Amino acid sequence: MSLDTGPASTAWSRALSIVAAVGPPVTVATALLIYFGWARADAQAQFMGLNASLFGYSTQDFVLISVSSLFLPLILLLLAGILWRAVDAWLRRRVPHRQRLVLRLGTGALLAGVLAGVVTLILILVLPARNTLFGPYVLALGVLIAAWGARLRRLRQFPGPEAADPPPAQATPVPSVRGRAGEAAMVFALVTLLLFWGTANYAQALGRSIAVSLEQSVEDLPHARVYS
Repeated sequence: MSLDTGPASTAWSRALSIVAAVGPPVTVATALLIYFGWARADAQAQFMGLNASLFGYSTQDFVLISVSSLFLPLILLLLAGILWRAVDAWLRRRVPHRQRLVLRLGTGALLAGVLAGVVTLILILVLPARNTLFGPYVLALGVLIAAWGARLRRLRQFPGPEAADPPPAQATPVPSVRGRAGEAAMVFALVTLLLFWGTANYAQALGRSIAVSLEQSVEDLPHARVYS
């Protein structure tokens, strides 16, 4: 019994790949918007001696609060993702012909990601007050770059039957589909936690700055007199 490999199966595989590529980033972006709105409102309310629950914010309100502050960063993040996908696809096409180049790029990306993560983590532990705002984002970027470098090295070792040079005789066995899925899931979970960490720090700093600005401009706000 043969499997169906016709146009319908190919179209279905492409649709699944598109959903797998677009779905997780959109889900994470939506969750970040909601969490950012809540963290900003909570930090602002706490600075003013109040509780955010007193204002009765809904999920839609948290998203609307976040849009003005996260609109540009999310656009830049999506553009970076599109650029990364294009570069990754170009390198995958070059694997059969430029294996050494891909190997060097993969090794460089792996070392750069690990080095960036280690240095940023040390700076966060030594100087937490100065590096906790953008440190988690740098850590997330280092994890992604290191994972990408490891993936490029894996493609170099196992480029496929059309490769110009044969793989090494004592190469490491190809990871199974389950192993690659587990690795991708752990990387995705770690990057998501780092993004939430950085978002919380940024939202709290922004909420406190808004509360300070409001406190300093109280005299310029409209006044109301109540006669009873």
